[in-house]
Amino acid sequence: MTYGFNDIRDDALDLMPKEDDFEDCYSEKEIMSDKEYIRNIKIAKKVLSSQDLTFSMAQEYITKEAVSNSDWFGESINENDLFPEGQGHEIETFLTSEYDDYCNHTDIVCIINNSMTDFQPVPFALDLTFNTDDKKLNDKMSKWDRNPMEAPGFATIKYFEDTMSFGEPLLEKGRIPVLPRFVIGYKNNLSNNIAYGYIAPNPTEEAKNAQRVRLEKAKWCVLKELENQVDQLIEYLNSREDKDSGLCKDVLSQVSCLKQYFSRAINIARNNDDFNTEQYVETDEVAQAILSKEIYSEHDKSNF
Repeated sequence: MTYGFNDIRDDALDLMPKEDDFEDCYSEKEIMSDKEYIRNIKIAKKVLSSQDLTFSMAQEYITKEAVSNSDWFGESINENDLFPEGQGHEIETFLTSEYDDYCNHTDIVCIINNSMTDFQPVPFALDLTFNTDDKKLNDKMSKWDRNPMEAPGFATIKYFEDTMSFGEPLLEKGRIPVLPRFVIGYKNNLSNNIAYGYIAPNPTEEAKNAQRVRLEKAKWCVLKELENQVDQLIEYLNSREDKDSGLCKDVLSQVSCLKQYFSRAINIARNNDDFNTEQYVETDEVAQAILSKEIYSEHDKSNF
């Protein structure tokens, strides 16, 4: 039987946290209120058709899988540096709940736990886009909702559950109070080709190689976007008047770990990938649009 986009959608739905499963974290009234809020947002936004929504979910699912299964952060290379004597945990990726997608502007939660984090779990969120519209992209980059940092570049996750780790969960079920949030993306055409390559039945070696190249191009877009935005977060945190407070110091420590982790990934990719896949970023309109944006407006900066 052929594996298609409807099957990917079903796999994605299986992995997405369901608000109703968090009655041990929140009251029934609060959960019902959140679900009603989502319903109203969908009505107001005139949410995509069923077919478009299926394909959108497939793209998010495939990106989630690629981050870990295609080793976008190069953890498998010199892994003894990251995981000496088997310590730590390879990166885990999680699709977010419908509530966190619509309300907290997050599609994927990633958690790293290695020597760079002192073997403590450090989460970060990804928000995937294929948009180059200047106003919409500015709005997406500057989003922040009810997180303790009260600043763009950070998010809170309300409905999180680690269903991937064996044994002890990396993070407790429920809310992740604050975590860095990165906007990532690449051309819709590249994403479409990756999606169709993902479901291709019995691919030839040539087709497999073509898919590998596509994924490397997407990876390079993401790595450069992460590098750009994490530098902005560090600059922002170091500029806050309360930078010596407990929360800021904790978040800066986590963001600094991510900076080191992303830089390592870029160095590994540069040493192992085809030169042309890194250069591809220069020709990708979505990646260039994201890279041209700053998380913080001039107004924000005046308040640093």
